[in-house]
Amino acid sequence: MDIVRAAETFATWTQTHPQDFGEWETDYEEWPATYACARDLVGERPFTRWSDVEKASFLYLLARDNEVEDLADLLSEHPATLAGVAEHVCAAPESAEPDARWQIAAYLPAVGADAIPLLLTLLTDDDEYVRRRALLSLGALGVPAAEGCAVAAWESGLEYQRIAALHVLHQIESLESPQLERSTKPAPATG
Repeated sequence: MDIVRAAETFATWTQTHPQDFGEWETDYEEWPATYACARDLVGERPFTRWSDVEKASFLYLLARDNEVEDLADLLSEHPATLAGVAEHVCAAPESAEPDARWQIAAYLPAVGADAIPLLLTLLTDDDEYVRRRALLSLGALGVPAAEGCAVAAWESGLEYQRIAALHVLHQIESLESPQLERSTKPAPATG
């Protein structure tokens, strides 16, 4: 079985399996065979030599594996492939569901400094969780841009963006950020 057939088999299974709880994908009994197909694909060819249907199939399965994250972990073991997948998704965000994009953002630190422009692109994603995971990854890399991105996330006013911002600012040892101090001080009382 190859990755395309693995994705087709999973899609067929979804037509008869109830999807009435958040982790329904974990019921799939063919994950070991699916992971084997993915390992073969990732190990045999660089991402640039994958066909469009192989790319789409892998991204579909990556999105379905969002609870266990074995496919994302596999990508992190192959940084060049992870970077290729991320470049593809950053160039065409519609090519992957948010559940694939956030995993890419979360695992991009495995690429090292080359991940920074990709993470900055993912910070502009339409999906809030993808943006949050990209911010957390910038913090994990400890890059200078992380502080400004964290301040912007704080200023969004979104609760989970703010939580991620505080985590990143703590992680990069920048809790004394003047921008954040100004935005967290209560407004002076008017009389």
